[in-house]
Amino acid sequence: MKILILLLCLVFCLSCTPSLSHDKEKSIVSKNPEHNSVLRDLIRCYERKDTSGFLLNLAGAFQSVDNSGNRHSLATMTRALRDDFHILESIQFQIFVKDMRADETQNHIKASIRWDRRAFVVSLREEWTIRNQNTTLIFQKDAPYSLLSIHGDPMFGISTIQGEIWIKSGSLNGKAVTTPKRVGLVK
Repeated sequence: MKILILLLCLVFCLSCTPSLSHDKEKSIVSKNPEHNSVLRDLIRCYERKDTSGFLLNLAGAFQSVDNSGNRHSLATMTRALRDDFHILESIQFQIFVKDMRADETQNHIKASIRWDRRAFVVSLREEWTIRNQNTTLIFQKDAPYSLLSIHGDPMFGISTIQGEIWIKSGSLNGKAVTTPKRVGLVK
């Protein structure tokens, strides 16, 4: 009985840890553990809905775009994260690192990743799954590294200025999204 409980606890702990995988086609990862840990910390904070921890991983000059094309800075990301975390529950990423390299000076890291995300949309009471998204994250050396910019498919801070997320792709409860849905904060 004790062994069964121990195994169940181990399975639970492993399922709660963000997955950093490597594509078999291109398994190029930085040899510096600090480079790999910054990506892992960022994912972990988002999955745990840890706004302050996530923001600590952003550079002062941070920039990205939400899923409607609006730009985010460090100042607007706080609101976007708050809205993301009210709209989405049980967020889980699976990350496939395609390429992760530092420049010659070690001042910047460029991480090209493919990712999948599952999350429960509170207002719809449905699970949203999105797969095979491609994003490039640029980190800069502060102390330690911090996220400077996001390019490609938006991963974080996906809520619009109006506090909505546009579900344009993926699946809801296993059914393909064919018509975009706009979901907002539950009042």
